[in-house]
Amino acid sequence: MELKDYIIAGLIVALVALAAYALTSGKNAAPAKDAPDASGARVYYLYPKRCVSCDLTKPGQCDYCNSYYDERVVGTVGADLGLSMEYLVSDAVESPNVMIINGGAANLADAKSKYILAKGLCVNLGGKSCEAFSGEISRTKSCIAKYNISEDTLVYHYRRGECIYCDKTTPYIDSLAAEVSYNDTYHYKVLKIDDKSPSERRILDDCFSTYVNLDYVPQVICPKTGESITGAIEKLSAARAFADKCIEGT
Repeated sequence: MELKDYIIAGLIVALVALAAYALTSGKNAAPAKDAPDASGARVYYLYPKRCVSCDLTKPGQCDYCNSYYDERVVGTVGADLGLSMEYLVSDAVESPNVMIINGGAANLADAKSKYILAKGLCVNLGGKSCEAFSGEISRTKSCIAKYNISEDTLVYHYRRGECIYCDKTTPYIDSLAAEVSYNDTYHYKVLKIDDKSPSERRILDDCFSTYVNLDYVPQVICPKTGESITGAIEKLSAARAFADKCIEGT
């Protein structure tokens, strides 16, 4: 390992220790109007080591993992934004993150999907990153409106009859859809999409392909935040907690 690699590894560990603060302070933040010139910024896409060979048959193992990004895609995104971006597999993060080094500062931002990655880059770098983020927001909002889907609707992607983990998850999603629980007044909205139905699958491909890798089932997606869970959900409380965060936009 070269000296620069040790330095990067040390920065990753240090930043992960501050991740809770970094991510919290970044939520609902406006684009950085006074962001430093991003032309010299260095961005590292950190993919969790646990995700490289996670087992979808084991609940929780693949939560917040996706394979939307690889070295090629990260390089293309960087070129589009005029940034130096590098793909690294790291055991210092539990979900995909980006480490942004610019203007003498280093920050860690969430990167679980293209949508969320664009937000993190926008907050920290401004410029073209914000243009990409705004474009993604507008595209998604227009797309779901076309299908009469509200932003706080949970989109449940499953495969009927061919997925034992979907069979485990579906009863909890159905129970959630029947609940009036959020603040004791709100009826949860759920859109179920069968992967085997071309007409239903079209909604996913049109609107959510940048949120998560759609090759996996089951998945629960929140249009408002871009957050998703891939893999079996084995408790109603877990489905409810995810739904509440979707409604709140957190």
